[in-house]
Amino acid sequence: MQISSFNYGIFIENPLFTLCFFTLGISLMSLWICKKWLWAIFLFIAYFLALYTHIATTASLIPIILLGICQYALKKTTNPAMRFLLFGTAIFISTSLFMHFLPGFANWKVVSDLIISKNSYPLTLWLNFDKPFIGLFVLAYLLPLIESKEKLWELTKKVAPVLVLMIFSLAAVSYYLKAITFDPKVPAVFLIWAIQNLIFVSIPEEAFFRGFFQQELDQAFGLKPLGIGCSIIITSILFALLHIGWSPNFSAIAFTFCVSLFYGVIYRWTQAIEASIFCHFGFNTVHFLFFSYPFAIQPGF
Repeated sequence: MQISSFNYGIFIENPLFTLCFFTLGISLMSLWICKKWLWAIFLFIAYFLALYTHIATTASLIPIILLGICQYALKKTTNPAMRFLLFGTAIFISTSLFMHFLPGFANWKVVSDLIISKNSYPLTLWLNFDKPFIGLFVLAYLLPLIESKEKLWELTKKVAPVLVLMIFSLAAVSYYLKAITFDPKVPAVFLIWAIQNLIFVSIPEEAFFRGFFQQELDQAFGLKPLGIGCSIIITSILFALLHIGWSPNFSAIAFTFCVSLFYGVIYRWTQAIEASIFCHFGFNTVHFLFFSYPFAIQPGF
Protein backbone atom coordinates (compact mmCIF):
# COMPACT_ATOMS: atom_id res chain seq x y z
CA MET A 1 0.00 0.00 0.00
CA GLN A 2 1.55 3.31 -1.12
CA ILE A 3 1.66 6.25 1.30
CA SER A 4 -0.17 9.29 -0.12
CA SER A 5 0.87 12.96 0.00
CA PHE A 6 -1.10 16.15 0.61
CA ASN A 7 -1.07 19.47 -1.26
CA TYR A 8 -1.66 22.58 0.89
CA GLY A 9 -2.47 24.55 -2.26
CA ILE A 10 -6.15 23.78 -1.69
CA PHE A 11 -6.26 26.59 0.89
CA ILE A 12 -4.72 29.14 -1.49
CA GLU A 13 -7.07 28.07 -4.27
CA ASN A 14 -10.11 28.58 -2.01
CA PRO A 15 -9.30 31.76 -0.03
CA LEU A 16 -12.87 32.56 1.08
CA PHE A 17 -13.42 29.01 2.31
CA THR A 18 -10.12 29.23 4.18
CA LEU A 19 -11.03 32.61 5.69
CA CYS A 20 -14.46 31.32 6.72
CA PHE A 21 -13.05 28.46 8.77
CA PHE A 22 -10.17 30.60 10.04
CA THR A 23 -12.59 33.14 11.53
CA LEU A 24 -14.77 30.37 12.98
CA GLY A 25 -11.68 28.91 14.64
CA ILE A 26 -10.69 32.34 15.97
CA SER A 27 -14.20 32.71 17.39
CA LEU A 28 -13.70 29.52 19.43
CA MET A 29 -10.15 30.33 20.53
CA SER A 30 -10.94 33.94 21.43
CA LEU A 31 -13.22 32.74 24.24
CA TRP A 32 -10.06 32.36 26.33
CA ILE A 33 -9.30 36.04 25.69
CA CYS A 34 -12.66 37.80 25.92
CA LYS A 35 -15.92 35.96 26.58
CA LYS A 36 -18.07 39.09 26.37
CA TRP A 37 -17.91 40.15 22.73
CA LEU A 38 -14.83 39.17 20.71
CA TRP A 39 -15.99 35.63 19.93
CA ALA A 40 -19.36 36.94 18.70
CA ILE A 41 -17.71 39.37 16.26
CA PHE A 42 -15.62 36.62 14.67
CA LEU A 43 -18.64 34.32 14.63
CA PHE A 44 -20.64 36.94 12.72
CA ILE A 45 -17.82 37.28 10.17
CA ALA A 46 -17.53 33.50 9.83
CA TYR A 47 -21.26 33.09 9.29
CA PHE A 48 -21.36 35.90 6.75
CA LEU A 49 -18.57 34.18 4.78
CA ALA A 50 -20.31 30.80 5.16
CA LEU A 51 -23.53 32.20 3.71
CA TYR A 52 -21.66 33.99 0.92
CA THR A 53 -19.70 30.86 -0.08
CA HIS A 54 -22.69 28.52 0.45
CA ILE A 55 -20.87 26.60 3.18
CA ALA A 56 -24.07 27.33 5.10
CA THR A 57 -27.53 28.53 4.10
CA THR A 58 -30.06 30.60 6.02
CA ALA A 59 -31.79 27.35 7.04
CA SER A 60 -28.78 26.56 9.24
CA LEU A 61 -29.45 29.64 11.37
CA ILE A 62 -32.59 28.14 12.92
CA PRO A 63 -30.94 25.28 14.89
CA ILE A 64 -27.88 27.40 15.70
CA ILE A 65 -29.92 30.26 17.16
CA LEU A 66 -32.16 27.82 19.04
CA LEU A 67 -29.11 26.02 20.48
CA GLY A 68 -27.61 29.33 21.60
CA ILE A 69 -30.87 30.29 23.32
CA CYS A 70 -31.04 26.93 25.11
CA GLN A 71 -27.48 27.15 26.39
CA TYR A 72 -27.93 30.75 27.53
CA ALA A 73 -31.24 29.94 29.24
CA LEU A 74 -29.64 27.00 31.07
CA LYS A 75 -27.23 29.47 32.62
CA LYS A 76 -30.12 31.57 33.92
CA THR A 77 -32.79 29.12 35.09
CA THR A 78 -32.88 26.75 38.06
CA ASN A 79 -36.40 25.39 37.45
CA PRO A 80 -36.02 21.56 37.10
CA ALA A 81 -38.75 21.13 34.48
CA MET A 82 -37.45 24.01 32.37
CA ARG A 83 -33.85 22.79 32.67
CA PHE A 84 -34.91 19.30 31.57
CA LEU A 85 -36.65 20.73 28.50
CA LEU A 86 -33.71 22.97 27.62
CA PHE A 87 -31.23 20.15 28.20
CA GLY A 88 -33.17 17.75 25.99
CA THR A 89 -33.50 20.31 23.20
CA ALA A 90 -29.80 21.15 23.36
CA ILE A 91 -28.85 17.45 23.26
CA PHE A 92 -31.10 16.82 20.25
CA ILE A 93 -29.71 19.77 18.27
CA SER A 94 -26.10 19.11 19.30
CA THR A 95 -26.13 15.41 18.42
CA SER A 96 -27.80 16.24 15.09
CA LEU A 97 -25.05 18.78 14.37
CA PHE A 98 -22.41 16.25 15.43
CA MET A 99 -23.80 13.65 13.03
CA HIS A 100 -24.33 16.26 10.27
CA PHE A 101 -28.04 15.43 10.09
CA LEU A 102 -29.33 19.00 9.91
CA PRO A 103 -29.84 20.72 6.54
CA GLY A 104 -28.20 24.01 5.62
CA PHE A 105 -24.53 23.00 5.92
CA ALA A 106 -22.03 22.06 3.20
CA ASN A 107 -18.86 21.09 5.08
CA TRP A 108 -15.51 21.27 3.30
CA LYS A 109 -13.69 18.01 2.57
CA VAL A 110 -9.99 18.93 2.45
CA VAL A 111 -8.54 15.40 2.53
CA SER A 112 -10.08 12.41 0.78
CA ASP A 113 -8.95 8.79 1.19
CA LEU A 114 -5.38 9.71 2.12
CA ILE A 115 -3.16 6.78 3.11
CA ILE A 116 -0.77 7.83 5.90
CA SER A 117 -0.17 4.45 7.58
CA LYS A 118 0.60 1.06 6.10
CA ASN A 119 -2.17 -1.48 6.66
CA SER A 120 -4.50 1.25 7.94
CA TYR A 121 -7.76 2.68 6.76
CA PRO A 122 -7.49 5.82 4.59
CA LEU A 123 -7.87 9.24 6.18
CA THR A 124 -10.67 11.59 5.17
CA LEU A 125 -10.56 15.04 6.74
CA TRP A 126 -13.40 17.56 6.87
CA LEU A 127 -13.51 21.13 8.05
CA ASN A 128 -16.98 21.08 9.58
CA PHE A 129 -18.94 24.29 9.98
CA ASP A 130 -21.79 22.66 11.92
CA LYS A 131 -19.96 20.58 14.54
CA PRO A 132 -18.10 23.40 16.39
CA PHE A 133 -21.42 24.82 17.58
CA ILE A 134 -21.93 21.84 19.91
CA GLY A 135 -19.24 23.37 22.11
CA LEU A 136 -19.15 27.06 21.21
CA PHE A 137 -22.13 28.19 23.29
CA VAL A 138 -21.19 25.87 26.16
CA LEU A 139 -17.82 27.61 26.37
CA ALA A 140 -19.37 31.04 25.93
CA TYR A 141 -22.19 30.74 28.48
CA LEU A 142 -21.78 27.77 30.83
CA LEU A 143 -18.14 27.01 31.60
CA PRO A 144 -15.51 28.94 33.54
CA LEU A 145 -12.33 29.18 31.48
CA ILE A 146 -8.74 29.67 32.56
CA GLU A 147 -7.73 33.25 31.84
CA SER A 148 -4.05 33.38 32.78
CA LYS A 149 -0.98 31.67 31.33
CA GLU A 150 0.23 30.85 34.84
CA LYS A 151 -2.91 28.89 35.74
CA LEU A 152 -2.89 27.13 32.38
CA TRP A 153 0.74 26.11 32.88
CA GLU A 154 0.00 24.81 36.39
CA LEU A 155 -2.89 22.75 35.05
CA THR A 156 -0.73 21.38 32.24
CA LYS A 157 1.95 20.22 34.69
CA LYS A 158 -0.73 18.61 36.83
CA VAL A 159 -2.36 16.73 33.96
CA ALA A 160 0.72 15.78 31.89
CA PRO A 161 1.66 12.71 34.02
CA VAL A 162 -1.93 11.48 33.76
CA LEU A 163 -1.78 11.88 29.98
CA VAL A 164 1.39 9.76 29.87
CA LEU A 165 -0.32 7.06 31.97
CA MET A 166 -3.35 7.28 29.72
CA ILE A 167 -1.25 6.84 26.57
CA PHE A 168 0.51 3.73 27.85
CA SER A 169 -2.68 2.21 29.26
CA LEU A 170 -4.72 2.78 26.12
CA ALA A 171 -1.85 1.64 23.90
CA ALA A 172 -1.94 -1.67 25.74
CA VAL A 173 -5.73 -1.89 25.41
CA SER A 174 -5.65 -0.99 21.72
CA TYR A 175 -2.96 -3.57 20.99
CA TYR A 176 -5.10 -6.18 22.72
CA LEU A 177 -8.11 -5.08 20.65
CA LYS A 178 -5.89 -4.92 17.53
CA ALA A 179 -7.30 -1.46 16.82
CA ILE A 180 -3.90 0.14 16.14
CA THR A 181 -0.30 -0.87 15.46
CA PHE A 182 2.99 0.94 16.06
CA ASP A 183 3.80 3.14 13.06
CA PRO A 184 5.89 6.31 13.76
CA LYS A 185 5.66 8.97 11.05
CA VAL A 186 5.28 12.70 10.35
CA PRO A 187 2.99 12.93 7.28
CA ALA A 188 2.79 16.12 5.23
CA VAL A 189 -0.85 16.46 6.26
CA PHE A 190 0.05 16.72 9.96
CA LEU A 191 -0.17 20.53 10.24
CA ILE A 192 -3.73 20.84 8.90
CA TRP A 193 -4.74 17.69 10.80
CA ALA A 194 -3.43 19.22 14.07
CA ILE A 195 -5.26 22.52 13.53
CA GLN A 196 -8.47 20.73 12.58
CA ASN A 197 -8.23 18.27 15.44
CA LEU A 198 -7.61 20.88 18.12
CA ILE A 199 -10.07 23.58 17.05
CA PHE A 200 -12.82 21.64 15.30
CA VAL A 201 -12.67 18.31 17.18
CA SER A 202 -11.04 18.35 20.63
CA ILE A 203 -12.35 21.71 21.87
CA PRO A 204 -16.02 21.38 20.81
CA GLU A 205 -16.24 17.68 21.69
CA GLU A 206 -14.86 18.16 25.19
CA ALA A 207 -17.01 21.23 25.78
CA PHE A 208 -20.12 19.28 24.80
CA PHE A 209 -19.46 15.81 26.21
CA ARG A 210 -17.66 16.76 29.41
CA GLY A 211 -18.50 20.42 30.04
CA PHE A 212 -22.18 20.07 29.19
CA PHE A 213 -23.52 16.51 29.06
CA GLN A 214 -21.42 14.96 31.85
CA GLN A 215 -21.71 18.09 33.98
CA GLU A 216 -25.52 18.08 33.73
CA LEU A 217 -25.62 14.36 34.59
CA ASP A 218 -23.41 15.02 37.62
CA GLN A 219 -25.94 17.56 38.87
CA ALA A 220 -28.82 15.17 38.23
CA PHE A 221 -27.20 12.08 39.82
CA GLY A 222 -25.38 13.88 42.61
CA LEU A 223 -21.68 14.08 43.35
CA LYS A 224 -21.37 10.81 45.25
CA PRO A 225 -19.02 8.19 43.73
CA LEU A 226 -21.87 6.13 42.21
CA GLY A 227 -23.45 9.17 40.58
CA ILE A 228 -20.13 10.40 39.22
CA GLY A 229 -19.32 6.94 37.85
CA CYS A 230 -22.70 6.70 36.13
CA SER A 231 -22.23 10.14 34.57
CA ILE A 232 -18.83 9.21 33.15
CA ILE A 233 -20.03 5.84 31.81
CA ILE A 234 -23.22 7.22 30.22
CA THR A 235 -21.26 10.07 28.65
CA SER A 236 -18.70 7.62 27.28
CA ILE A 237 -21.45 5.42 25.82
CA LEU A 238 -22.86 8.46 24.00
CA PHE A 239 -19.35 9.46 22.91
CA ALA A 240 -18.70 6.00 21.45
CA LEU A 241 -22.11 5.76 19.75
CA LEU A 242 -21.68 9.12 18.04
CA HIS A 243 -18.28 7.98 16.73
CA ILE A 244 -19.64 4.82 15.10
CA GLY A 245 -19.51 6.46 11.68
CA TRP A 246 -15.77 7.03 12.18
CA SER A 247 -15.14 3.54 13.63
CA PRO A 248 -14.63 0.70 11.11
CA ASN A 249 -15.26 -2.16 13.55
CA PHE A 250 -16.21 -3.07 17.12
CA SER A 251 -12.61 -2.87 18.36
CA ALA A 252 -12.45 0.78 17.29
CA ILE A 253 -15.74 1.54 19.08
CA ALA A 254 -14.50 -0.15 22.26
CA PHE A 255 -11.24 1.81 21.98
CA THR A 256 -13.21 5.07 21.65
CA PHE A 257 -15.29 4.20 24.72
CA CYS A 258 -12.17 3.54 26.81
CA VAL A 259 -10.59 6.82 25.69
CA SER A 260 -13.72 8.70 26.73
CA LEU A 261 -13.63 7.16 30.21
CA PHE A 262 -10.20 8.73 30.73
CA TYR A 263 -11.38 12.13 29.52
CA GLY A 264 -14.36 11.95 31.85
CA VAL A 265 -12.24 11.06 34.89
CA ILE A 266 -9.73 13.82 34.09
CA TYR A 267 -12.49 16.43 33.78
CA ARG A 268 -14.15 15.30 37.01
CA TRP A 269 -10.79 15.36 38.82
CA THR A 270 -9.71 18.82 37.66
CA GLN A 271 -13.10 20.46 36.98
CA ALA A 272 -11.30 22.30 34.17
CA ILE A 273 -12.38 21.82 30.57
CA GLU A 274 -8.86 22.75 29.48
CA ALA A 275 -7.57 19.57 31.13
CA SER A 276 -9.76 17.22 29.09
CA ILE A 277 -9.09 19.25 25.92
CA PHE A 278 -5.34 18.96 26.55
CA CYS A 279 -5.59 15.19 27.05
CA HIS A 280 -7.95 14.70 24.10
CA PHE A 281 -5.70 16.59 21.70
CA GLY A 282 -2.50 15.18 23.24
CA PHE A 283 -3.69 11.60 22.93
CA ASN A 284 -4.94 12.12 19.38
CA THR A 285 -1.57 13.62 18.41
CA VAL A 286 0.38 10.68 19.83
CA HIS A 287 -2.03 8.32 18.06
CA PHE A 288 -1.53 10.17 14.77
CA LEU A 289 2.28 10.40 14.93
CA PHE A 290 3.22 7.05 16.45
CA PHE A 291 0.47 4.57 15.60
CA SER A 292 -1.61 3.46 12.64
CA TYR A 293 -4.13 6.19 11.92
CA PRO A 294 -7.04 6.27 12.03
CA PHE A 295 -7.21 2.51 12.73
CA ALA A 296 -5.39 -0.64 11.65
CA ILE A 297 -7.08 -2.93 9.15
CA GLN A 298 -7.74 -6.15 11.01
CA PRO A 299 -7.38 -9.53 9.30
CA GLY A 300 -10.65 -10.57 7.79
CA PHE A 301 -11.91 -6.96 7.31
